[in-house]
Amino acid sequence: MKRRIRNEGALKASDFHDDRNQPRGTWWDWKPAKSALETMLDTGDLMVSAREGFQRVYDLTERVLPADLDTSLPDADELARFGVR
Repeated sequence: MKRRIRNEGALKASDFHDDRNQPRGTWWDWKPAKSALETMLDTGDLMVSAREGFQRVYDLTERVLPADLDTSLPDADELARFGVR
């Protein structure tokens, strides 16, 4: 899945085929691809680069974040200042 996004560019969950032969249920009845995309979003492997209606468009983190962005963890003082603000 990540390889496909790397090769093809940003993709939506709807770009992945759902081969389950069962009717979809409620709003939160995600197909396996959507669950995997959300897990990769939670772990920082992917980011949402855009939205098309209610659909998220997922892309590689390194293509979404600016290269000069400081992603280091804050030290205790920085964290305290943030908490106070």
